[in-house]
Amino acid sequence: MYFGAFSTTRYMKRDVAVNQVQRYEIVMEGEKLSMTQEEKRDVTEGLTLLGREVRRPVRKLERFPNRHPGREYVVRLETSEFTTLCPMTGQPDFATIIIEYVPDRWIVESKSLKLYFWSFRDEGHFHEHVTNLILDDLVNLLDPIRCRVVGKFNVRGGIAITVEATYERGKDPKPGPGTGAGLVDDDANAR
Repeated sequence: MYFGAFSTTRYMKRDVAVNQVQRYEIVMEGEKLSMTQEEKRDVTEGLTLLGREVRRPVRKLERFPNRHPGREYVVRLETSEFTTLCPMTGQPDFATIIIEYVPDRWIVESKSLKLYFWSFRDEGHFHEHVTNLILDDLVNLLDPIRCRVVGKFNVRGGIAITVEATYERGKDPKPGPGTGAGLVDDDANAR
């Protein structure tokens, strides 16, 4: 279940007692969704960053189960606040990062993605390399049907650079380890 993270959808959560079973009611754009405590636990099990105060970058991506496996749909995440350093000059490079993927079993947890992006802030990377690292980490974490990462880097030296890295299951080889942030032990995380 997607709770409106990385979107402008407003939602409210309240506890509702129904037949002695605790349910959580979520109102998103006028549509009510509900889940039991057990269903909520299944969705959030294994998440260590969501709902906790974090004051520094974390190179760790987290995921939760896709509650609509078998349905092909696109998840799009975008941030205009990505920063890394030029590996040659140490000057900051700013970019808009756009991620689009068709999930299979897993969805990336957006707070972990935000902290993951923050972890690149003080590291030197070429634009092409960092865009491919992000793709590798996401593919390793999610094993999506398809994934595309676009890095639109701001103009420096009169040249704008846009890097687009793509992956399609069954067509492209499995990616390298990336930064390691997306590597998971599937046996330990099977639900």
